[in-house]
Amino acid sequence: MSEIINPSNYYGFCFRGEGRSNFVISAKSHKDGIRIVWRLSKDRKTGNISLKPKCHVVNAYLENLISHFLDEKFLIKPKLVHIKIDDAHHLAKIPSLTHNLKIDSWEDLLDIKEYPQNLSFLPPSVMLNQEIKYISALEMPDATRIPKRLPSVGPTITFEIKPKQGFYQLHPGISLPFCNNCILQIEKWQTGNFERMYDFCPLELYSGDLNRMHAAIMSLIREPHKNLRIFLDGNLIHSEETRLPVIGMNMACFPDGSAEVDTLVEALCHVLSNVLPSLLKAQKLDSIGIVRAMEIYNNLPFSIQEELLDKKNLLRRGLSILNDIDPRSLLERYLLSGIFKDVSVMVSMRRVDSVCIANSPAPQNIVSILSPSSTKNLCFAYSVRIVDLDPKTPKNLINAFQRFNDGIRMIQANGNIHKPCI
Repeated sequence: MSEIINPSNYYGFCFRGEGRSNFVISAKSHKDGIRIVWRLSKDRKTGNISLKPKCHVVNAYLENLISHFLDEKFLIKPKLVHIKIDDAHHLAKIPSLTHNLKIDSWEDLLDIKEYPQNLSFLPPSVMLNQEIKYISALEMPDATRIPKRLPSVGPTITFEIKPKQGFYQLHPGISLPFCNNCILQIEKWQTGNFERMYDFCPLELYSGDLNRMHAAIMSLIREPHKNLRIFLDGNLIHSEETRLPVIGMNMACFPDGSAEVDTLVEALCHVLSNVLPSLLKAQKLDSIGIVRAMEIYNNLPFSIQEELLDKKNLLRRGLSILNDIDPRSLLERYLLSGIFKDVSVMVSMRRVDSVCIANSPAPQNIVSILSPSSTKNLCFAYSVRIVDLDPKTPKNLINAFQRFNDGIRMIQANGNIHKPCI
């Protein structure tokens, strides 16, 4: 049986964030001082913690599918753990709390006066009629941290970026100069999910041109939507919900005035230029696009549609689908590529003493950037992790297809709604 977590062995509990599939909770080990995260699966219908998570399926995807397409140095091998359901109830209070609020001890979280039961995303009413004693979760190192192998000069800055689909795709019967991401974002903007449309386009970020990449990142800093979050020593300082002006970001990241955010973004672009090409190659497993994928799915026999809805389907089918061109295999390749189109890339950087680099016996990834502010090269140690590698099924396709169609109609109704991608 997998390890059973004893939360009293941890401290500094805090909320890292959530996506459509998971809540992410961070804690620090009393034993070794290492900060980890637990990824607790969400029930899509209720939004609560799922009582029957498919953590073992996610693990199997990583080992048997994803590892064939992405360099292992960018991947975090998670550990499958179990949490007692009563403990999970208390941990599930943490997503109700504000970002950056750290709960010192497990005993504090058990205080129902301070942290009442109704805060929990695993309410007692859900637990009452269940015979489940444990909930599975994935444990992994906290990607907002970076090993301190060299003397540091400043804080650790982490960019969490959702780069989305990095190539333009033609669709049957549709002729618009917009990429998939911008069509979907226009739909979200027009339906009130965001106050303003952003200027970010994945085609710019994946271009490999450092100037275009830099402009794309700066557009996300201005309007993050759900594509960007920035952490400082693990604390969230900038996101769609929590904005920090660039001048405040400069002061937070470089309190000594040695550089500005532009320098940091330039370093980030150099790092991403080594990561995004392999991600783009994996995305291009999709040779059909969302419109054709929906058409294929609708024309499949009901029994095959049911098989495809099972997240274990691709594990059973394996990589043989890459060599086949029958409709089902093309659709499965589309679903596999969807994992790589929806990942988060977490890049943590910390300025280090350049004098110590040459003499350090410990290897470290380093990028050197000339700072206009100080007119000297600044060295940043960095770490890259690709996360949110969640399996996709036709449920994801159906939801995205409806939004995609709505976005197309909005663009066709107003040709000047947004600047074209190509």
